[in-house]
Amino acid sequence: MLKYTDKCTKPPGCGKIEDSFYENDPMYAGLFEADGRLKAVGSHWSRPEYADTLQILADEGDEPFYSGRIAEDIVKVVQERGGLLNMKDMESESSPLSPAQIADM
Repeated sequence: MLKYTDKCTKPPGCGKIEDSFYENDPMYAGLFEADGRLKAVGSHWSRPEYADTLQILADEGDEPFYSGRIAEDIVKVVQERGGLLNMKDMESESSPLSPAQIADM
């Protein structure tokens, strides 16, 4: 895990992405050009795996996040990076869902 957290760990937009853990993290590869430079403001980039995750949640609700395939993927990545998260941890969590709220403004 140290190789991912030994430098700047600020989120995208912090002004110091170059030379940060994002450069070496495959999940953020889309933020960089082929030569390693951060993509310019206004450049096109996509995160198809993230889009797929959002589609699964839209289609199936929160079950895949806490006990299904999304949970399994999260646990896998965390453990690959030295973390201790496991499926039991994911399954023990939940988020109460409530209907969308509409307010006149």
